[in-house]
Amino acid sequence: MKKVLSVFLIMVLSVIAIQTDIEAHVGDYFSGGYSSSAPSQPSYMQFMYSSSSTGGYYTSAVFSSISDWNSLSSNVTVSLTYKAPGMPSTITNQFYQIYNETMTNMYSFTFGLLAFGRTYPIEYPGSTNEASTDSDWYRVTVFINTASPYIDSTVKAKKVLLHEIGHCLKLSHPINDTSLHGTTYNGLPYAIMNQGIPQGGSCVAPSIQDHDSDNLRGKWGN
Repeated sequence: MKKVLSVFLIMVLSVIAIQTDIEAHVGDYFSGGYSSSAPSQPSYMQFMYSSSSTGGYYTSAVFSSISDWNSLSSNVTVSLTYKAPGMPSTITNQFYQIYNETMTNMYSFTFGLLAFGRTYPIEYPGSTNEASTDSDWYRVTVFINTASPYIDSTVKAKKVLLHEIGHCLKLSHPINDTSLHGTTYNGLPYAIMNQGIPQGGSCVAPSIQDHDSDNLRGKWGN
């Protein structure tokens, strides 16, 4: 009886271990980090927004939600500052900016008002070329589309903003793989770093999930 019970417990623990590995898969992040000359590092990443950044459901309360990325890794702290009118560039240049942008014809095909946000990294001061995802970045700029009719709640606006800040922290869109994430969402984990906006029954989470925080720690450490 003891032998049977031992075998049963080993089997149960093995299933739990396999399931945990699936849920806590880490690897959905970019290589590289930030250059030593960057205005701020993930250990204390400073963002700035202004009144022109707000609109629709993008309120100051939604902007302040970027602090949700804090306390997940001891090596990551995100802060937010409001850009007052007339603030000199000697101060604003120390921050990564969040701008409002109506996103139309952004790439080789038309996004129109379906585009919700984007992150634009550069590799060195003065560059206008978008850096590769796996290079060391010097600065990032976040653009949000406050004109999108699909962002019709604070929950959706918060998701888009947190998603873009996740990209600034070098997190990528999750890997589509049923062997890693199961079949519930066709091979994708439930995560805020999935593309799109939260809808019932979809893999797009309205807030930071275990998969997102696991990858944040996988990238920057505990």
